[in-house]
Amino acid sequence: MAEYSYNNSQHSAMQITPFYANYRYEPRSSWPTEVQFRNPASELYGHYLTSVHDRLRKKLQEVRESMSKYYNRKRKSIEEFKKKDLVMLNGKNNVSKGKC
Repeated sequence: MAEYSYNNSQHSAMQITPFYANYRYEPRSSWPTEVQFRNPASELYGHYLTSVHDRLRKKLQEVRESMSKYYNRKRKSIEEFKKKDLVMLNGKNNVSKGKC
């Protein structure tokens, strides 16, 4: 389709299409839209790929849950901060130009 589109478009240098320059006529541009191409192998392959993706998605979810379980063992749950709450910050790595 890309080649057809390129060869059937008018170029600024020639003022004609490359197809017309080679063959002296414009190609037929009405493509059949009612025809449905059936390929059982492609449908089977598509079904196979979706089943593989589903299995991988489930496996990744299991791994994510396992990793979060071990990660969260060493972590404490913190309370949610509200607007205008006073908190203490560690300024060790905070670089400023003026006095803090």
